[in-house]
Amino acid sequence: ESLSLKIREQKIKINQYIDELKHERDTIGLITENMKEGFILINKNRQILSINTSGKHMIGNEKFDLRPSRNILELIRNSEILQQVENSIEKNIHTIHDIKKDGRYLRYYFSPVKEQYSLKATGLLILIEDITNQKNAEIMRREFSANVSHELKTPLTTIIGFAEMIKEGLITDSDSIRKYCGMINNEGLRLIALIEDIMRLSRIEEGVSHEENSNINLKEIAEETAALLSHKAGELNIHLEVDAVDAFIKANRNYMSELMYNLVDNGIKYNKSGGSVFISVKKDGRQIIISVSDTGVGIPEEYRDRIFERFYRVDKSRSKETGGTGLGLSIVKHISELYNGKVELKTKEDEGTEITVKFNCF
Repeated sequence: ESLSLKIREQKIKINQYIDELKHERDTIGLITENMKEGFILINKNRQILSINTSGKHMIGNEKFDLRPSRNILELIRNSEILQQVENSIEKNIHTIHDIKKDGRYLRYYFSPVKEQYSLKATGLLILIEDITNQKNAEIMRREFSANVSHELKTPLTTIIGFAEMIKEGLITDSDSIRKYCGMINNEGLRLIALIEDIMRLSRIEEGVSHEENSNINLKEIAEETAALLSHKAGELNIHLEVDAVDAFIKANRNYMSELMYNLVDNGIKYNKSGGSVFISVKKDGRQIIISVSDTGVGIPEEYRDRIFERFYRVDKSRSKETGGTGLGLSIVKHISELYNGKVELKTKEDEGTEITVKFNCF
């Protein structure tokens, strides 16, 4: 009787231990399955012990069926990754490898699973992270630095060149001196405008605190912008027209003024003599729609996807004449995104452009 009692107690303990193991397995399974990172565990024979849905998706083999003794070769065909698997297991080392796949950047972490005492690799844990956003940010930072250097260097080179000519006495008559001093002045003003736009863009990218937001009427912003730019429009023989309803949004007033100013300023700068710029603010259900349309030069089809990029200018010579920095529409895009807005473009070459920004009402 005592033997059967001991056997029964042992059975209960074993069942409890099995239940604990099952619970632990289910918990680990739940965690790995809900990870956004890919998770793959293989043994030293390169057989897959575990893989989550993210791992299948990132590798591009969503229909992979995990059955016993399936080799890593049945899942992954990329020679670079397979080589890293071999290196990590054979040399018992942690490695990291980045690959580009279908326009996305994936980072693979290879971590050998070691025996407790011998420290030999008995398997390998592969973690896959999507680093596309970080990579794109790095690329943008590099491009931004290169563009800033170029954009700052160009006017400075012009200023120094003309100043040296005057200093060395190569230009002596008063008319020529006045002409070249005027060019130096214009390049200096362009440099200041560029630096101010870069600083604005940096501030916008940093975000805005809730304390800076207030309940503003976009109708007032539209009318103020038209008044500010009316003189410039008149000088270029451009007709400005505003059609706005009361439309309130909780935002930073300066940023909304920046957004409107850049849209209208672009409409004036890239217009034709005798043309017009139409500013509209209207409401459609729960949306506020800002629209600025012009009768200007339009944008050729091949440039339309890039005009919101920093420093991108379709007609560089015209931008130089009008004092454009190539940051206006980038500022518009960043401010729109700051308040979850959406920017849309309609344009026809030689007929005009319409840029629409849509915000959700509160």
